Amino acid sequence: MTSLHLTVRAATLTDVEAIWRIYRATNPEGKNLNDQYWDNTIQHGGMFVAEIDGRSIGFGGIDFDSTEQIRYVYVSPEYQRSGLRAGLRILETLEAAARQNGIELVRLHSTPNAVGFYEKAGYSAVPVEDTIGHDHPGVEMAKKLGVRRR
Repeated sequence: MTSLHLTVRAATLTDVEAIWRIYRATNPEGKNLNDQYWDNTIQHGGMFVAEIDGRSIGFGGIDFDSTEQIRYVYVSPEYQRSGLRAGLRILETLEAAARQNGIELVRLHSTPNAVGFYEKAGYSAVPVEDTIGHDHPGVEMAKKLGVRRR
């Protein structure tokens, strides 16, 4: 699979069905989000889709106004650990969007099985006294983005 060409682009409203498909394939027990939530995230430039040859294989979402900005990084099961590094490409795209919106410290809530992925990408656990708490298992994580120099 490593010879396939992966692109990550801003999502459009026509991507909602593919985003739902990927979300359900990777998170069958996940909470149900209403379509208006996805639509709002897309319309505010916070949703990105990873594609191979025009087929959506992953997505990521960011909420620029939230305490935990990065909301989603999902890759279809058949493309996880495939060598494409789709999850990392999506995460890097979300971080770039955060930088463009003036965010210097980005936060997220990782599922327990994704903590290693985020650690490899430079994230670390938020100190207990700085956590906001959640109603489901996971680890609050953060990364200082730094300023890119030209």
